[in-house]
Amino acid sequence: MNKKTMVDTVFAGVTASGRPLAKADVEHVLDAFGDVAAAELLGGGEVSVPGVGKLVAEERAPRKGRNPRTGEPVQIPARKVVKFRPSKDMKAALEG
Repeated sequence: MNKKTMVDTVFAGVTASGRPLAKADVEHVLDAFGDVAAAELLGGGEVSVPGVGKLVAEERAPRKGRNPRTGEPVQIPARKVVKFRPSKDMKAALEG
């Protein structure tokens, strides 16, 4: 789902529940959520989205790899990655 579709979907859900909110406000909230989540993950924390899951920043260890073009062994450096852990409710919904 791209940003425009998400804004439209959230806006439709909010207005259907009887809460007046402008579409621009929905977009600002989603942008702010992205900024806050990125800052928290860069700091090594985690971000919980109720009913959906959790985003967790983890350190991936350095490892040996191979250059696919030459076959030469290379060292792949350590790096931070973001992992998603679905909530129990999300797992249950996906399993049907």
